[in-house]
Amino acid sequence: MSILDTLLLDPYKINAWIAYRTDNVKGTGTQNDPYDGSTVAKLDALLNSLAPNTRVHLGPGTFQTQGYFDGIAAGTGWQPKAGMKVVGSGVDVTTLKLANTSATNQHLYVIGHALLSSGPLVSVINSFGSLRSNYSGWVGFRFQVGAAPVTVTDLGRWVVSGNSGSHTVQLFNMDGTAVPGGSVAPEAEARGVPVARSVPRVLCVQ
Repeated sequence: MSILDTLLLDPYKINAWIAYRTDNVKGTGTQNDPYDGSTVAKLDALLNSLAPNTRVHLGPGTFQTQGYFDGIAAGTGWQPKAGMKVVGSGVDVTTLKLANTSATNQHLYVIGHALLSSGPLVSVINSFGSLRSNYSGWVGFRFQVGAAPVTVTDLGRWVVSGNSGSHTVQLFNMDGTAVPGGSVAPEAEARGVPVARSVPRVLCVQ
């Protein structure tokens, strides 16, 4: 086999078996000794711990998961990794059921993942320029959303030394109208650090 043929081979597949165990044994993930996925916490932790390209075999029974929604807290639910496959033991034999109590008005998915990696839009500020306290209008910056929408979970501001006031942070549309639900008022509880607050509901900015 040539080096090129070797590079074009599919990645090595890993198999992991999960069962609804009632013997309180953790298991090793083999077909004869499957992992214990009998609770929401156990199943989600197992699915998150598996490597990419894993083929997950779920045994008979009803398995519960917190699944995924945009804005879900870290360490909650699970997201499939690249190349992962989930197979059951047959129609009406294996059931994967949502058991999420933290979502409010978000779309919930039994199997789903974030479309983009999360992170702050602004993470570094090199200079504040000249600070002022004689203006009551809105100040800020404009950003353009690309082909994929931006999910907004928090808004914040940088609190400079000596700043003790409360300032509202607001998202605006290009026409100057306020984005509904896109407003928070982080208190100046710290100095020299960014302070953020969660928006009333997760926003999808397009």
